Amino acid sequence: MHRDSTDIEVKRASELPENLPETTCAFANMPSGGTIILGVDENRDFEVVGVADAAALEEALISQTRNSVKPAPMIECETFTLEGKQVLVAQVNPVPLQNRPAHYRGVAYLRQSDGDYGMNDADLALVEIQKLSHSENFQFDVVPVLNSSTRDLDSVRVKSFLEAARAGSRILSKKIDDQELLETLNIVTVKG
Repeated sequence: MHRDSTDIEVKRASELPENLPETTCAFANMPSGGTIILGVDENRDFEVVGVADAAALEEALISQTRNSVKPAPMIECETFTLEGKQVLVAQVNPVPLQNRPAHYRGVAYLRQSDGDYGMNDADLALVEIQKLSHSENFQFDVVPVLNSSTRDLDSVRVKSFLEAARAGSRILSKKIDDQELLETLNIVTVKG
């Protein structure tokens, strides 16, 4: 007998399963999200049983998620016909790291093996460490410097830099206006 996996949950789903928000929440907290397949019976060796109304089930899944998982992940659904029966496949996208963890009824879930588990203190601490590590990778050299303008730049070096940039690229050589080229190269913003 086969089983679900860390990134795939299979449900018979003649109607929307009540425990699905736990899975949706867990997938939302995973780096790559996860896939929910409705209309396949795991207990019958993954037999295709189909769903009665895939469109209604999709609407119910998205509504259930948006009303119960906070922050709600984006879900992309697609209906397939297998063995003459409709199967709904829902891709649960991960919540951006800075917004994790997602919660369902006040509990943050994670996915391990084929189960959904409430995060313990160590799991929650790991999420915070990941956020911190991610923020440390922030590229401060692309953040505009407040209250500055092109007047603050050394004009001789700017001229030399622009000449070298134009000489090294056919595309950049066609940018006649210095200001436009500085904006293209992210040296300055549109505001200067």
